[in-house]
Amino acid sequence: MNSIIEPNLTDLSESVLKRWQRVTRLVQLIWNKWHRGYLSELQQRNKWQFQKKNVKVGDLVVLIEDNMPTFKWPLGRITKIYSGNDTLIRVVKVKTQKGEYKRAISRVCLLPMPV
Repeated sequence: MNSIIEPNLTDLSESVLKRWQRVTRLVQLIWNKWHRGYLSELQQRNKWQFQKKNVKVGDLVVLIEDNMPTFKWPLGRITKIYSGNDTLIRVVKVKTQKGEYKRAISRVCLLPMPV
């Protein structure tokens, strides 16, 4: 945006402020309430509303690597599963051509297998 950045006046007491600063302070207070309340309600949070299919030993996965292009991500098979205190799978051990790696479940991508 190409507007003048106004100083944050929400923390100052109202008796110190001049008329324009009062208006600016009110605008900032309303914007903060609206931003925290209404905008956060618009964003759908469906990440944990539905349970996904759990991985199992023998599943074919791709290891997600941040520093590699996607077509070079290694393939592997899950050899061991580590569950958390809530019995949900959190970490898996994956065997690839280059070795065996322990990865968080969020860092592996399950490949669809025909039934």
